Parts: sequence; structure tokens; C-alpha cells
Amino acid sequence: MLVLVLVLELVPVSVPVLVLVLVLVLVLVLVLVLAPVLVLVLGKDLKKNLLHRLHRHKQLRI
Repeated sequence: MLVLVLVLELVPVSVPVLVLVLVLVLVLVLVLVLAPVLVLVLGKDLKKNLLHRLHRHKQLRI
């Protein structure tokens, strides 16, 4: 993060661009942090649903 700030200070950048870059960095960090959690949570739910559906499907066929 410090490197980013130093680079932005060296390069003359307008305020909106600076804000945009900061927002993009924050979004990237959030995605990287939340993605694994979401995958874990949704993965568990999907597995449960799939198993439940498969089980019901087998029961219906018999």
C-alpha cells in the first residue's frame, strides 16, 4: 500500500483517478478475502442440496 501511495505521489494524478484506483484496490482486497468464504459457505449448501435432490430422485424412481 505504501508503494502505491509513493507512486501516486510521484505521478501527477487527478483526484477522481486517485479515488478510482483506491476503490478498485479496496474492491480487489474484498473480493480476495470474501471469495474463499463465499465458496466455502455456498459449496456446503450446494453439496447438501445436491445430495438431497439425488436422494429424493432415487426414492422417486423406486
